Amino acid sequence: MPIAQVINETRKCLGGPGDEVRHAFRHNGTPVIVVCRFLGTMRSSFPSPASFEHPSPVITRLFVPVEGHATIRAVGREYRLTTDAIYLLPAGMPFSATYECPTLYAFHMHVAGESGGTLFDPRLGIRELRDDRLRAMLVEAISSGTDGIAESIGFAVLQRFVAPEMDELAAKYARTERFRNVITEVEQRATAELTVEALASMANLSPSAASKAFRRATGVTLKAFLIGGLMRRAKEMLTYTDLPVRAIADDLRFAEVSYLSRMFKRETGMTPLEYRRVSREAR
Repeated sequence: MPIAQVINETRKCLGGPGDEVRHAFRHNGTPVIVVCRFLGTMRSSFPSPASFEHPSPVITRLFVPVEGHATIRAVGREYRLTTDAIYLLPAGMPFSATYECPTLYAFHMHVAGESGGTLFDPRLGIRELRDDRLRAMLVEAISSGTDGIAESIGFAVLQRFVAPEMDELAAKYARTERFRNVITEVEQRATAELTVEALASMANLSPSAASKAFRRATGVTLKAFLIGGLMRRAKEMLTYTDLPVRAIADDLRFAEVSYLSRMFKRETGMTPLEYRRVSREAR
C-alpha cells in the first residue's frame, strides 16, 4: 500500500468563494431550509494507487468514481466505492482513502441548516445513492466542463441524501423558533454594529442565556452565527458588485475599512480584494 499523504483541513477553506444555494422544504408542515455552498468541482486521476489521510475534514464531499474503485476507512468500517453509485462523505468524519481509479469526480461543499452547523451526522459514516440516471447526468456534466450544470445536478443529488435527515432538520427548525427574528435579522441585515447583546434582547434573554440556548438549538454560538452572517454579506458584495472595499465597509457599518479587512482575513484566509479576484475567476 502506498504511503498516505496527510491532508489537514481548516475552517478557513469554508470561507473560500463558491455559489450558495438555499432551498426551503416543508416536512410534515414544518419549514426546513438547507444551505449548500459549492467550494470546488474536482476531476482527479490516479493512474497508480494513492493513499490519503484526512484526520479533521471540515467539508462535505460527493464522490463519483468513473473508473476503478476507492477504499475508504472511516467510523471503524471499510467502504468500497465503485462506479455504480454516488457517495457522500460528511464533514467531521475522519477518514483514510486509497484510490485505485484512473478517474474520480468529486464535489467539495459546505452543507448546513439555516442557522449553520453540519447537516449530516459523521458518526453514521458514508452514505450512498444508487440512481443510474442522476449519476449519468452528473458524470456527463462534469466531463463536459459545464460546472454550473454539474452543480445544479449535484444539488439534486444532495436533496436525495437530505431526505432521511428531514425529521431531524424539522426538529432543529422547531428548536430555533424562539430565535426566528434573530436569524432573520442576521441573515438580512447583519452589520458590524449589530451585537450579541442586541440579538439577545430580541429573544428576551440575557446575552449569556441567549448564547447558551442558541448553541443548544443550532450547534453554533450566537457570536459565530453573527460573524458568519456579516461575512456572507461582505462576500456577496465583493462578488456581485463593483463597490470599493471602503464602500462595502461603510455599508456594513465598520468604523474603519481596516477592521473589515482584518476580520475578513481572519475568517477566510484572504483579504477582501483577494477574495473578489478569486471568486470572479471561479464564476
